[in-house]
Amino acid sequence: MVEVALKRYRQLETIGSGTYGVIYKALDTQSGELVALKKMIDCSDNEDFIREVGILKKLNHPNVISLDHIIFRPTYYLIFELMKMDLKKVLRAGPCPKKIMRKYLKQLLCGLAHCHQANIYHLDLKPENILLSKDTLKIADFGAAHIATLPACKDTITLGTLWYRSPEILLGASPFAASTDLWAAGCIFAEMATGKPLFPGDCDIHQLYTIFQKLGTPTENTWSGVTKYPHYDKKFPKWPAQKQLIPPSAVCPNGRDLLQKMLSYDPTKRISAQEALLHPYFGTKTKQRS
Repeated sequence: MVEVALKRYRQLETIGSGTYGVIYKALDTQSGELVALKKMIDCSDNEDFIREVGILKKLNHPNVISLDHIIFRPTYYLIFELMKMDLKKVLRAGPCPKKIMRKYLKQLLCGLAHCHQANIYHLDLKPENILLSKDTLKIADFGAAHIATLPACKDTITLGTLWYRSPEILLGASPFAASTDLWAAGCIFAEMATGKPLFPGDCDIHQLYTIFQKLGTPTENTWSGVTKYPHYDKKFPKWPAQKQLIPPSAVCPNGRDLLQKMLSYDPTKRISAQEALLHPYFGTKTKQRS
């Protein structure tokens, strides 16, 4: 991975944007290949840029986006392989076919397992950050990601896009845990199965209530320690858990069991990515590439 000059790339169109950068489709005039060019936003202190580059340099996996080059001047750019589309665009057409859904979820979990083995937490998984090209899925946009061994920043308490934010984060917990990513992956699994977001809240408290209305309002019996979270309120409305989180026809019984384990309230009991790959939903045991 080396620094290259910006003039090597000709920007063609904007293909995405987020908190940490704008993504352009660009032509590599040297190789003739199309690439994704990420222009970093507000890197005056360089921290976001340095963190994302450092994280991407640690990751090397077929289901994680690869960083090809870096541009430091006149501003900060990252050059990635170009993928055809993101999962959000696919889901606009409705639910994924069951075989495709299983394939996508397996690749997502493989990528997450690799990240977590490297002590890296993505912290902003959502369909827009999951890229697809033919049959290959890659996790992208590590602008909010953090390394577990580094101290938490003050501005990371509410990381993660609202609909995919875990209940412990909404209740005030630190986001630095692999279980945070598994909750988001569970939400994405349900969305692939139904074609609709599972918990579409419009603010933090509404997001919590949307979760409670489907999973039941948590108690010490269903989630040990929940009452000790900073934002827990004993006056929360009391909702019973729904019998079916998603329609039975959307996924097989093994899939529903895996989904339930990914959306466990208690983050200490939530299934890990490695454990999920060994679930009967995938049929056979999956060997991990570390």
